[in-house]
Amino acid sequence: MLYWIICLHISLLLFKTRSKYVHAQLIFCFYRMDPNSTYLLKIKLLGNPKKARKDIKCFCYDKVIDSDLTNYKDLVESIVEQYSPRYLEVAHVQYYDPSLKIYPEVTSDQELVSMFEKLSKTKVVHLFVAYCDPSEPYEPITEWHIDVHIQPSNTEQDDDDYLRNPIPENEHVGVDEENIYLDDDDYDKLDPLIMVRCSDKERDEDYVPDHESEDESDEEVEEDEEVHEAEHAPHLEYDKLDPPMTEGRKYPNMAEFKLALSQHAIKHEFEFNTEKSAPHRFRAYCSRRDEDKCPWRIYASTMEDGCTVMVRKNSCGHDCSSTKRKKKIKNATKRWICEHVKDWLIEDATLGPKALRKKLKEHHGINIKYKRVNMGKLLALKELYGDCDTSFDNLYSFKAQIERCCPGSIVIIEHHTIKYKIRFKRFFVALKPCIDGFLSGCRPYLAVDSTFLTGRFKGQLASATAVDGHSWMYLVCMGVFDSETNENWIWFMQLVRQAMGQAIGSPRGLTICTDAGQPVMTGVKEVFPEAEHRECMFHLVSNFKKKFHGKVFDDHLWAAAYSWNPYLFVKNWVAMDIAKPTATAYLRKWHTRLWSRS
Repeated sequence: MLYWIICLHISLLLFKTRSKYVHAQLIFCFYRMDPNSTYLLKIKLLGNPKKARKDIKCFCYDKVIDSDLTNYKDLVESIVEQYSPRYLEVAHVQYYDPSLKIYPEVTSDQELVSMFEKLSKTKVVHLFVAYCDPSEPYEPITEWHIDVHIQPSNTEQDDDDYLRNPIPENEHVGVDEENIYLDDDDYDKLDPLIMVRCSDKERDEDYVPDHESEDESDEEVEEDEEVHEAEHAPHLEYDKLDPPMTEGRKYPNMAEFKLALSQHAIKHEFEFNTEKSAPHRFRAYCSRRDEDKCPWRIYASTMEDGCTVMVRKNSCGHDCSSTKRKKKIKNATKRWICEHVKDWLIEDATLGPKALRKKLKEHHGINIKYKRVNMGKLLALKELYGDCDTSFDNLYSFKAQIERCCPGSIVIIEHHTIKYKIRFKRFFVALKPCIDGFLSGCRPYLAVDSTFLTGRFKGQLASATAVDGHSWMYLVCMGVFDSETNENWIWFMQLVRQAMGQAIGSPRGLTICTDAGQPVMTGVKEVFPEAEHRECMFHLVSNFKKKFHGKVFDDHLWAAAYSWNPYLFVKNWVAMDIAKPTATAYLRKWHTRLWSRS
């Protein structure tokens, strides 16, 4: 108790004083650090403006560090680890220089030391951490001033008004005292950093009704669901399989609270209807409130940081007919399914909706419709691996990185326009070390083939593979296109030839092995007319077995293929021609490429 009283007194002193000396001494006493090297970081986390929520400008918090024990990498990692960015986003760090009235960017240890030296008098650093997409140019902060004042609207009074902060402007702790540690000369010149919360009226514009009728379709239920996720959520531990919903229980953000409530309802076999759903508060009641007079009701809202959610009301449990299992589990939404199938999809991304539906039944004892499980699976794959548009945009970043880090490599991306929108067409990549390794240390042999892409978007993954000195497969280049056509294979083989060098064209004695597909054979014939073109025996046998079986297949075909010299090949060929003339006629017509060792 005495400890918290001391902390309260220190906080009051920090709020009231502007003295540089007292400020440094108080930090030293409170955190037991060297007053000469201790700094207070006033950190503002800024999300990507294209993805950030409109009602959240930034997230502010304080951090005390010792400049002698801090480097740039550890500082950024400590911030990113506590408040994670979105997928593929990177952090940019800037600070406010009160003497020059600018916002320099910090990118190295030397610049970090320079920052501490400039602010050695005040011991307070206004640090700005912006999370941005690396594919877009970063626009540094040149000024920082928020002068928007939103007056609370006259919204309808409800029974939870007593939980609201009577002074919304002071809800974000520490924002109003941003400038108390500055010099007296700079105090009146610097624009105050004002953070205000949105009014209830503005927040309620995002109201999402979750209460649907029993006869409403799955499509309407899923489309009406919307998750408002905060940019930077604190980390709170709780039982994911049986989350508690007692009064005072905290959750990192509203999205996690809704997922936890759905899991709580499924675990305890009841259903709830949503009365109010907004970014800052949530109210729900038992779905059998009117039929069975069930008194269960829950209310949760965000805390002072605007992110953490606390359960404010949940005074009684369930004891009504809603505990009976139904064929349709309304609270098992696609968002809930997404969170519970992610781990399974990480282990095996090829799991289908039927297999996932079975696993959900085994683990949670509920039957969910196939279509809803499929929607949850697609959402999980999107969150794990990104959506298609983002993946396509990342291709150009991948191309730039390869060309910068590995000069001489070839990365070709082709696209076309459909209804004024750019769409992916085909892709080719050949790394310079792989090309040099093939030309310098591998046998002059290439196996060219493609395989089906079995994901959501179909196509062909083509590759040209060599054999190294250990008789291991050695990848030379690869590509992606929509289907096996003459145009696509000629395009791929032309780039293979380009990768080997225009002057060289192809290694001396180059042999290319393919299957009996006409498009790939055409591509090899058109681009590598001088190369020896061989046919894969595996594909030949697969086609041969569809028409011929028995002795002619076992005794003659394989013997001819394994013949080491022309004499043995002719001997087995004649024997096969005598035993089955239609077999040799079939091979002459459809398999004209080399397929024997001789």
